Amino acid sequence: MLDFSKGVRFGLGAGLLVGGFLSGNAMAEDGRAPRNTYVGAAYEAADSRCAIEPSDTGIAGYTVEGSLGVFKWLHLNGSYFDGETDGAVRDQHNEAITDGSADVSCYSVGAGLSWAFAEGADVILRGSYVDVEYDLGDVDGFKPELIARYRVTERTEIEFGMAYYNLDGDDTEEIDNTEIRGHLTYNLWPWLALRAGGSLFDNDSSIDVGVRAYFGGDLF
Repeated sequence: MLDFSKGVRFGLGAGLLVGGFLSGNAMAEDGRAPRNTYVGAAYEAADSRCAIEPSDTGIAGYTVEGSLGVFKWLHLNGSYFDGETDGAVRDQHNEAITDGSADVSCYSVGAGLSWAFAEGADVILRGSYVDVEYDLGDVDGFKPELIARYRVTERTEIEFGMAYYNLDGDDTEEIDNTEIRGHLTYNLWPWLALRAGGSLFDNDSSIDVGVRAYFGGDLF
């Protein structure tokens, strides 16, 4: 059973967003407001990915992502990662438990509420279902996120966030951990941007570089 009670830390943020998004919508009208409708792709090199932490080896692969703004305060999002470990996965005794590299893939689907609290800035509370396929066992569960974005200029945007993973599977131990990440987005044109960033997950880290294409606006 998933232990959703461990996500209580996000409860305060949820209350603030639900209570404040109506008043924040007026601020979202400015031209520098962060955008919620896009598709993107990135290459990632990490000590851990999809909440999987192989001992003494890293994970590298590609991510595709998408988001659709429904209202100014609500969006739907999803992502898919496909990669593999850099070598054999080893246990705590440094003994190989896979023959060569191991495949790792995961997808997430969810929705987010945003609150524009200042010109060019907003906060997002997002919840996603996560499914991970791994050579040593599959896991799935819930990932709440709290994200702050600030569009410094029309070309530049910074983003910081925290995600909590609570995943479980029939043949694996429960995964219960927190990830902190940050990204810098630079718009080459109004519709195309370069992105670079990284994350900290427990004692592990990652870096990623990619592109993001923006199109249209919110549905309503």
